[in-house]
Amino acid sequence: MLTHYKYLIIGSGIAGTTAADAIRQHDKKGTLAILGNEPHRLYSRIVLSKPEFYEKSGAPNTLFLKDLGWYPRNGIDLLCGETVIGLDVGDNRISLASGKIIGYEKLLLSIGVQPNPLPDLEPAEARNILYLHNLDQANTILENIRGRETVLVVGGGFIAIELCDLLTKLDKKVISVISSPRYWRSTFDETSSRFIKDALTRNGITIHTDSFIMQTKGKSKIEAAIIRNKQTGEETTVPCTTVIAAIGTHCALDWVKEAGIDCNIGILTDERLKTNVPNIWAAGDCAEYFDLISGRHIKLANWTNSRAHGKIAGVNMIGESSSYRKTTFYSTEKLGLAISFVGDTSRLGKDKRTISRGSYESHAYAELRVRGGRIIGATMINMANELSSIVSLIENEIPMGKHLKEIRDPHFDLKSLLTHENK
Repeated sequence: MLTHYKYLIIGSGIAGTTAADAIRQHDKKGTLAILGNEPHRLYSRIVLSKPEFYEKSGAPNTLFLKDLGWYPRNGIDLLCGETVIGLDVGDNRISLASGKIIGYEKLLLSIGVQPNPLPDLEPAEARNILYLHNLDQANTILENIRGRETVLVVGGGFIAIELCDLLTKLDKKVISVISSPRYWRSTFDETSSRFIKDALTRNGITIHTDSFIMQTKGKSKIEAAIIRNKQTGEETTVPCTTVIAAIGTHCALDWVKEAGIDCNIGILTDERLKTNVPNIWAAGDCAEYFDLISGRHIKLANWTNSRAHGKIAGVNMIGESSSYRKTTFYSTEKLGLAISFVGDTSRLGKDKRTISRGSYESHAYAELRVRGGRIIGATMINMANELSSIVSLIENEIPMGKHLKEIRDPHFDLKSLLTHENK
């Protein structure tokens, strides 16, 4: 028997749930379902990298963001533990691994991303590698680090740095392995990466750059790992009890592409988060949306962006035509550093240049992304006090003009560029 909904949302995370909330604020009666492949209602992924999750055995009060009664009170069917295997855009229906078929009038794809698997290991070894992306994985990490002292973290990006910070706070010995010569290479320049490396060292973390795990030792549990340096070929055996990989994410888009929906590294949408197929939208980490501020398609994987996406997608599904025009930012304090990201932080792009502000010696540094004479994004270390000014410069499309050289000086007041004569 075919079940049919006016609004069907695939993805039970923050983007999908926010969209459902927005729909219900405008349409109280239209049938609505949220379908998720996890067995859980909405929870905070941010909490999964906080010490309190592991100190309180995985159940801090801040974990779940909706009580179980919220869904029926709002006339929302929550369908957990379901995996989509097919989408028929002609008949407006999806097929599930469980054999169910669900029809829809309007569909939102908020399917998120998946962690990249660690390569170069035999299947038996790969089974013992852990990841931190969802609640079940976090619970597995909790069980594996309980009573164990040495954890090896693979990866040099955001999640890896969060893990290193978390594990040191939990009094674990941490070993960091990255395949590139420096940290956060895809986002940071050499100066920014130096801040990260030095912070890791100050926190007692052993570092292996230009290296990869060639093999793990141990039968049912990991007892050690063999690390090979890519440049020298030297192999080092390091005792460890747990290996956690954080080497980026990807979108699982096979069934989306097969349905005829345009995709690149994410699901392509316009500024209203609408795909090329009528009555289908995409939101959150999986959406590669047209950004009105930078003038190109971008894909941002962060909580703030996903929540804002959900709101816009939800109101557009009920018939509005709202554009997403927002500069998202994220700030965090890890390893004794205040790290901030704002707007378009990619290093590559046509006609894009980067301008450094501050220095390593001053313990405050930013890389401003500039295109067409205006700032479109920035990465910042220990410069969070300038975050609001940079957001305003981006959103108001303030031309830098003659000030492109001046903004390199951290003593130059960015707020002065927001005066009327500079607009």
